[in-house]
Amino acid sequence: MFFNLFKNQKKNIPTSNSSKRINKKTGYQMSTDKQIKAAKENVKFSKKYKFVDNEYYSDEMRYSNKVIDFVLPHYNKGDYYYKIGEWDKAENEWLMILKLMGHFPTLKLAIMYRKQKRFSDEVELLKLSQIYARKNTVYPGTKTINERIPKAEKFREKHINEDKSKGIDKNKIIQKII
Repeated sequence: MFFNLFKNQKKNIPTSNSSKRINKKTGYQMSTDKQIKAAKENVKFSKKYKFVDNEYYSDEMRYSNKVIDFVLPHYNKGDYYYKIGEWDKAENEWLMILKLMGHFPTLKLAIMYRKQKRFSDEVELLKLSQIYARKNTVYPGTKTINERIPKAEKFREKHINEDKSKGIDKNKIIQKII
C-alpha cells in the first residue's frame, strides 16, 4: 500500500519539458534564478578585473592579456543573455569574439543553434570556427570542434526538413583587436 502511494506521487512530478521557464518577450528558454545570478556576477567580475601590464611581459604575453581582457566580458555577457532568454543578444556577443576566443563561444552557439533548429547554421559555424581555432594563439583548440562537425552534419541530414537556419552574420565577427 505504501509503495502504491509513492508510485502515484511520482507520476505528479513535473517533467523537464513542463517546467521550462520561457522569456515572454523573446519566447526563448531561460535558466534558473541561481544560474542567472551567477552569470550576472561573472559579467561584473570580467568588466571589473583586467590584467595589469608589466614591463617584463613579452609582446606575445601583452597581446594574450589584451585579447583575454577583451573577450571575457563579451563571453560572460553572452552567457548572461543566453540564460535570461535573450538569445539574439547572446548570439551577437558570441559572434563578436568567435575568431578571438575559438571553441568556447563556438560550442555555446552550436547548442543554441541546435535548440533553435538552425542545423545548417550549426554546421557552418563549426567549420568556420575550425579554421579560426587552428590559427588562434590565445585560445587554441580544435579537438572538440573537429569531433562535433560529423555529428552536426549527420544530425542536419536527419532533420533537414525541420531546418530553420537563417545564416550567420559574419560581419559581426571581430577579426582582431589593436
